Amino acid sequence: MSKYIYVALIAAVVFMSGTAQAVIMHQWTFNDGTANDYVGGANGTLMAGAAVSNANNGTLVTSVNGDYLSLPGSTIAINTYSEVTLALWETNPPFNQGYSMTAAFGNLANPGNQYVAIATTRGDNISRSMITDASTNPGYTTERGVNGAELNDCIQHLYVLTIGALECCADTPMITLYIDGVIRGFYNLDGRTLSGVSTNFAALMKGTYTADGTVIGEVDQFDIYDNAMNCEEVLALYQAGPVLIPEPATLVLLGLGSVAFLRRRK
Repeated sequence: MSKYIYVALIAAVVFMSGTAQAVIMHQWTFNDGTANDYVGGANGTLMAGAAVSNANNGTLVTSVNGDYLSLPGSTIAINTYSEVTLALWETNPPFNQGYSMTAAFGNLANPGNQYVAIATTRGDNISRSMITDASTNPGYTTERGVNGAELNDCIQHLYVLTIGALECCADTPMITLYIDGVIRGFYNLDGRTLSGVSTNFAALMKGTYTADGTVIGEVDQFDIYDNAMNCEEVLALYQAGPVLIPEPATLVLLGLGSVAFLRRRK
């Protein structure tokens, strides 16, 4: 794909929205040819035939079933977050894939449980954001989530999952799904919290269900933020595009008006 560099100005209206600033805690851009976390030190491990390509300034590539990126769940400790934003830039090939998860945290089992995840391609032809409760029952029996379109079109898309209160219902924590900067829906958590998510397993392109296959495709970037972004912040993230040059860990990436970030669009 062609690409160009531009400077994305984060609008002051985001800062003035009254919501807490979303601070980036972990970021994998693959721009240096590795699966290292530029921000939080939670470096990934390439499994099976997974590789980092130098094309497009670095992408995680999974070509066959069994390829994925293992992440250190205990280091990320997503169960210590009260709110979270998971932002995944990913491309699917032009064919349907079986049930799996594209960015997942939880307990690896058959069936998986105690998880929070983004699925971009599934056996039922949808994309989905999802979370379960802290029980050890099969995850699908306690899952709450939001469905979106399955986009197997060889085009890069931004999938964003948030856990936290929305502006429209500030007193009720929700799980939401955004695709390409647009909210696709939200759902009441019904008591489910990130504290109930297991740290036993974390991965890109593989889910928590051991019977499921892995996802074939490309990941350009994956970010974890310590708060639930609002609609304006997610749209700004999409419009800015993936990072070209990793940012220092101390930067607050959103909510700062008039701050420029060097990013790229594809």
